[in-house]
Amino acid sequence: MVLLDVNLPRMSGMDICEMIRRESSTPIIMITAMGEEDRVVEGFERGADDYLIKPISYRQLAMRMRAVAQRRDNGEPVLHPSSVVSAAGISVDLQNFEVRRGEARLRMTRLETRVLYFLVANAGRILPTDRLVELVWGYDGGDAFALKTHICQVRRKLGIPKGEPGYISNAPQLGYTLETGEPGIRAERLAS
Repeated sequence: MVLLDVNLPRMSGMDICEMIRRESSTPIIMITAMGEEDRVVEGFERGADDYLIKPISYRQLAMRMRAVAQRRDNGEPVLHPSSVVSAAGISVDLQNFEVRRGEARLRMTRLETRVLYFLVANAGRILPTDRLVELVWGYDGGDAFALKTHICQVRRKLGIPKGEPGYISNAPQLGYTLETGEPGIRAERLAS
C-alpha cells in the first residue's frame, strides 16, 4: 500500500499516483492538507483508492488502510487506471466527461458521467449502493437517494429498454449493475 501526499518536493503526488496506477494495482491512499472538492475528485480520477485530509488520527488512518485492503481482498470494484471504459455498446471518457452509445454522443452532467463510468467499468457485477456513492462523491455530499435520482436520469438519457445490454438494473438491498447481455456472465454480489 502507498500513502502519498500531494505536495512533494520534486513531483506532484497526483502525477506519482497516476504513474503508479498505470503500472500497478497497488492500493494508494492520498493524505494531504488539500481538501478542496476539485482536488479530492482529481485524486480519485488519478487512481487513488482513498483520499484523506490532514489532520487525521493514526487510528482513523489505520481503519481506512484496513478498509482499502479488505476491498482489494474481496475483489470489490475500484477506480480503473484508464479514464476511458467501454461495455455493452457504451463508452465513457471520464477525463473529458464524454459518453457515447454506439456512435451517438450523449449529453450528461459530470455526476451522471461519473455514475455511468463506475457502472460501465464494473459491468455485469453489482456495485453496492454505498460503494458507488463513495466512488462518485467521495466521503461527502452524496447519498442513496441522490444516487437513485442520477441513475434515473442516466437511464432516461441512455434510452435502453429494461433487460437489454447497457440497462442499469437495481438489485434491491444490494446495489446497481450495468447489464452486459453476454451469456455466462451474471451479476455477482460483492462484499461491502
